[in-house]
Amino acid sequence: MKKTIMFVMTVGVLTLMTACSKPGDTIIESATDNFQGNTRIEKDLSSGVRMEAEVSVPKGIDYGAMPVYSVSMLEVPVEQFYQLFMKNKKIEQENEQPTEEKNGNGMFKYYVAEDGSNLTYNGGVFLYYSSAAYSNINISLEDDEKKEEKFKKDFGFESREESAEKIKKTLRSLGIETYAEYECYSLDYQWLQEKTDGREQDIPDEKKADNSGIEIVWNEDLNAYLFKFVAAVDNMPITNQVREVKDFVIPATDIEVIYTKNGIEQISISDCFKIDEEKCQTPIKNVDEIISRLDEKYNSIILDGKYTVEKIQLEYIPLETTETNTYELIPAWRFYVEHEMNIENKDDSSKTELYKIPTQVLFNATDGTEIQTGVGR
Repeated sequence: MKKTIMFVMTVGVLTLMTACSKPGDTIIESATDNFQGNTRIEKDLSSGVRMEAEVSVPKGIDYGAMPVYSVSMLEVPVEQFYQLFMKNKKIEQENEQPTEEKNGNGMFKYYVAEDGSNLTYNGGVFLYYSSAAYSNINISLEDDEKKEEKFKKDFGFESREESAEKIKKTLRSLGIETYAEYECYSLDYQWLQEKTDGREQDIPDEKKADNSGIEIVWNEDLNAYLFKFVAAVDNMPITNQVREVKDFVIPATDIEVIYTKNGIEQISISDCFKIDEEKCQTPIKNVDEIISRLDEKYNSIILDGKYTVEKIQLEYIPLETTETNTYELIPAWRFYVEHEMNIENKDDSSKTELYKIPTQVLFNATDGTEIQTGVGR
């Protein structure tokens, strides 16, 4: 029997040491020293770990001088977000109260318009808007589904690339820069209506009332793109993986958008960072060096099963500092590792079950030390 357990292992020790290197520090030359872009590595490491990894390194980076930043949470003014999505709408419900959100400006606001659209503002660090048609849709795509061709097509109103550029322009107006690469899935209206109704069957093109009492006409006008963006600085992605260190959760940016011929139908933004200052520029470890560090890690333990590295990503991650809501943004290498192991069946000890456990290993790119991964999305 094949099962999958979804969790992320906690490894390594996190310190508050600065990522800035001293003058004169250098990195070791290697065949992949200046590699940029996307490639694939397939090989076995001395530890027994198998590499079948897609490697992603942003184009235009300088391995010898990567910036390290001091950052804090971006607080978008409520008026700015409101004007984008609720301007000229008749508001039927409005709620304002102090927020329990630890980050942000302490303000919570919620609006519902006559047309069924709604907007949530929490401290300026969590922003949400949805039209009536998409308020009740639970969109969840399995990994296998994401590969299906029906989710990759362009709709007639405009291409996915054209829609992405318009969304990025809106995000820039809020002070949010995004990475060049993004995820996009094409969702036709019939598939969306099935998700709204909560049943998997063919549903004719007809009117349906959602929970707000607004009648939705399901037709091709509601064909939608689902975008998942990654925040960036200098075209270097900022991680979208949260981390938990002891009792402290280090936030990560999350941006999702549903887009149709009418524009943005739903948008969710949380925990974006703003650059306060560049602290320094420092050399970073290259792909070969950081794989060697991973090999050293697994050579130091007894492997209980099969370990396969599926993805390697160079990205920025926030480290906590001694100042409240202030972080140091440093370059890091993230490994996505699948751990396969056979575990004895709890009901029949003569049988075993194969478990696949997704794990992550994180290294500080400036010095190669391992960083605690905590929890991930």
